[in-house]
Amino acid sequence: MKTGRKNNNSGFSLVELIIVIAIMAVLVGVMATSITSLTGRRVRKCADEIVTTLERTRVLTLGKEQNQVECVISYNDTT
Repeated sequence: MKTGRKNNNSGFSLVELIIVIAIMAVLVGVMATSITSLTGRRVRKCADEIVTTLERTRVLTLGKEQNQVECVISYNDTT
């Protein structure tokens, strides 16, 4: 027995949309945390390399006479 209404299911329900938005929010949160921790590690590594270079330069400078110059070149390509 047919009534006068059409059964039109060509869309998403409100519950489905809310679930999809919640899943996307969780994924974006996890990705943001991962990116932040990776960037933090890189910054920390770069800062450690700068400190090491400055300490090495200080030791070399304090151990030399005024008239001598020493040039140290190091190639550390770890990127």
